[in-house]
Amino acid sequence: MATDFRSLPVIDISPLLAKCDDPDMADDAGVADVVRQLDKACRDAGFFYVIGHGISESLMNKVREITREFFKLSYEEKLKIKMTPAAGYRGYQRIGENVTKGIPDIHEAIDCYREIKQGKYGDIGKVMEGPNQWPENPQEFKELMEEYIKLCTDLSRKILRGISLALTGSPYEFEGKMAGDPFWVMRLIGYPGALFANGQPENDIGCGAHTDYGLLTLVNQDDDKTALQVRNLGGDWISAVPIPGSFVCNIGDMLKILSNGVYESTLHRVINNSPQYRVCVAFFYETNFDAVVEPLDICKQKYPAGRGGSQVFKRAVYGEHLVSKVQTNFAITVPPPPPPPPIFQLTGYHVRKGRSHDKDSYLRKLENQNHDSESVDHDQKITRSYQDQNLHNHEHTRSKSGTNEVIVECETTRENWVISIREKLEQANRDDDRTSRGKLCIYKVPHYLHGNDNKSYFPQTVSIGPYHHEEKQTLSMECHKWRAVNKVLKRLDQGIDVFIDAMTELEEKARACYEGPISLTSNQFTEMLVLDGIFVLEFLRGVSEGFSKLGYERNDPVFAIRGSMHSIQRDMIMMENQLPLFVLNRLLELQARKFIPTGLVAQLAVRFFNPLMPTAETLDARHVSVNPSADHLGDLHCLDVFRRSLLFPKLEPRSLGKTWSWRSRVADKRLQQMIPNVTELRDAGFQFRIRKTDRFWDIKFNNGYLEIPSLLIHDGTKSLFLNLIAFEQCHIDSSNDITSYIIFMDNLIDSPEDISYLHHCGIIEHSLGSNSKVSDMFNQLCQEVVFNTKDTYLSQLLIEVRECYNQNYFRKWNAWKSALRHKYFDSPWAYFSFFAAVILLMLTLSQSYFAAYDYFKPTS
Repeated sequence: MATDFRSLPVIDISPLLAKCDDPDMADDAGVADVVRQLDKACRDAGFFYVIGHGISESLMNKVREITREFFKLSYEEKLKIKMTPAAGYRGYQRIGENVTKGIPDIHEAIDCYREIKQGKYGDIGKVMEGPNQWPENPQEFKELMEEYIKLCTDLSRKILRGISLALTGSPYEFEGKMAGDPFWVMRLIGYPGALFANGQPENDIGCGAHTDYGLLTLVNQDDDKTALQVRNLGGDWISAVPIPGSFVCNIGDMLKILSNGVYESTLHRVINNSPQYRVCVAFFYETNFDAVVEPLDICKQKYPAGRGGSQVFKRAVYGEHLVSKVQTNFAITVPPPPPPPPIFQLTGYHVRKGRSHDKDSYLRKLENQNHDSESVDHDQKITRSYQDQNLHNHEHTRSKSGTNEVIVECETTRENWVISIREKLEQANRDDDRTSRGKLCIYKVPHYLHGNDNKSYFPQTVSIGPYHHEEKQTLSMECHKWRAVNKVLKRLDQGIDVFIDAMTELEEKARACYEGPISLTSNQFTEMLVLDGIFVLEFLRGVSEGFSKLGYERNDPVFAIRGSMHSIQRDMIMMENQLPLFVLNRLLELQARKFIPTGLVAQLAVRFFNPLMPTAETLDARHVSVNPSADHLGDLHCLDVFRRSLLFPKLEPRSLGKTWSWRSRVADKRLQQMIPNVTELRDAGFQFRIRKTDRFWDIKFNNGYLEIPSLLIHDGTKSLFLNLIAFEQCHIDSSNDITSYIIFMDNLIDSPEDISYLHHCGIIEHSLGSNSKVSDMFNQLCQEVVFNTKDTYLSQLLIEVRECYNQNYFRKWNAWKSALRHKYFDSPWAYFSFFAAVILLMLTLSQSYFAAYDYFKPTS
């Protein structure tokens, strides 16, 4: 280090930039002052801030923000531009793939280089050949970076002219053969926040101590996080506190060599102790790729012994030096952490796997290892008490010989372990940033809910949205989606650009509707919105207006009221197979070329899904026309519209306090058995009758009569109810009315006999083939669902039914009466037989009476 500096100088270089292209710039007083400051900074610290550099602060901020947006993407998305040797070491590096002095750095990065034409530099340049890898998302990434690179290249050239003036008296010493055709490197770097709040600095090394190997570096760092540290002569680390709108500049190894050691290439490192993610964009201005770098003749004359008194610098070819650094520093891949061992490991001491160790001999061996070692790493400082505790905790691993089996995992460094943890935390942070819980409305079905019942929850004919995009079982429908798009474009006589542009504007808003990271690129996601959205609208309009009016043939294999229509309707109502309603509304507006009233898409959806209605009474689309706008309820989708049409005109309670949880099957039935089944209620004197209404959930109870609307069950009812239940559980702003109804019916139905009686009453109609299939369906619908029975529209009815059932006088008398009716009068013929028997008995008794009367009182 040159001096024991305590801070970094700030240099306003605007006078230099104003005269930089003037041949007489050295005579300008303002330039001379800047040159003196540059010379002092390069000698004393090798680091300095520059202000007045001419690059707008807004552009610098935009470059960092678009970089931050990229790092927020999923690893799957980022790895699409993964750095490989075949790509010329250009592209994305995961956390830990950059290595400084053998230790993985805790940062991720995109590396870019000036592109080299094939064969231009022979074998030296072959390693670095290839185009830069630019991500598709965020948009305008490449264009913005190329503009920024051009400005940084020009700025670096001008700063080096000032440094050249200070060092040699000529402003052009670093041009021509040395740097007339300069190579450049740019690294876009993301540093995760501190993992350990009170950890030691060495635990959070974003980038280890190093020097840069070029001429000049320009660092564009976040304004609100101090992480860059520079080492002074006394060995202290001095923080380069961010100054908004400034660049931090520093000298590289090549300039130190050229100056014969007069200028210092200073050690520096990055430690992000902030809990927040930090972004830094470093631009490295280099010599020509094939430049031979050695001390300049004028520097050897002016400073024959350099600054160190006896420094001797060997010649170096920059390209060779760069390739060596790149191949050494970039690990390219970090092996995933090994699976956890079956038995606890003792960190830092690696024992042959499976070998038995007696506790005392094992501890003696550890002590000997510690004694023989000159220094013990932090991870290896294991106390005897900790060892005792480990062995005590695993007494169950003791073998028959009385020894403990200590099995240790494959050797992994602490650095890789920390990297693994950071990657998981960063992914969780990206997931939180990506998905706004206020806009989330299209969910994935929890695994413990769907189990192995994939057909009820996952599309089998057509995929809509990103969750099942281009899955094998639905690929055959993709060509028909393109047919629909082509048909729409022909009808409108316009190109697809207008649809692509509109969906591009809605992409971010639409992505926020989906749960978890979406692996589709920006272009793929936008294409999916257009393709799937137009396909859905063609079906909605086709059912309402007629497919022939839309230009489809009567015998079309898909767009017709026959064939696969039912399976398409069933797939399009599934929770994971949805598009946001605002996407459909916008696409419909583009087709109509006018503003579409809110609710029109919802009305079309109700007409389309009408065959799935679980009631024999047809629901009129007018229900939705007076329904509140879906846009006011969170940009929802067809499943939600259909659900609201089922519940209309009942006003849904919006209680954020509803309680949901998941339980095992045993706990589920114990908590949800709210009322007895049909058979038990009949035995207690309850009577059932059909209630004439299209609202299948509108159940009434009065004076022992349960009035239940008709329910129509078909082969799509199970999937429909399961997806409605799943949506009510996942969406916090949804009531639990459908779930309440299903659980109520599940309580009533325990056996095929219950179904038989309800069918007899006209309450249940089905086409499943047998009553047992219907009873099994109800018993399985809410198998994993438990909720607060007090938070349901049926709460008061349930209380009344239970109270009525529990009244002893009511139960005894009506139980006898009901048993008599069930056992002896279960059909109309039984009543005829009973009355006939009564009449016959009365006639017999009358005959017997008169016969006895004549005997005792014979007529005279």
